[in-house]
Amino acid sequence: MAISFMQQRRHEEKVLGIAPNDNLGGLLLDFFDLYGRKFNYTTTGISVMGGGSYFRKSDRGWLNHGRPQLLAVENPQSPEFDVGKNAFNIVTIRRAFEHGYHVLVAALSAPAERFPSILNVVVQVDEILQQRP
Repeated sequence: MAISFMQQRRHEEKVLGIAPNDNLGGLLLDFFDLYGRKFNYTTTGISVMGGGSYFRKSDRGWLNHGRPQLLAVENPQSPEFDVGKNAFNIVTIRRAFEHGYHVLVAALSAPAERFPSILNVVVQVDEILQQRP
């Protein structure tokens, strides 16, 4: 999912003619937004081959009508295999991504001195981490 996200991101930046955004906090927020709120797990599968793309699960016969929300990820070594179908807890994972998105957005609304960066919301810097070279 992370590879696909970055592939799609780079593709969009090229198409739109915008400079790459390598701000890790911003990338994390956008990742959570995509996979927690926008990505349609019921109809869409993920491929990382050839620069990455999305495909209709039904076109490959990968739509499980009993559990349509299952993740579908093409195996880059053997494209006929869905390596995502065993991610049985994807609904919980999607909710965690959505929750992460809302937590980060709420933190961005807080005073800047409380959270100097988006990642500061996720990675708490304690004394031990501050002492590291």
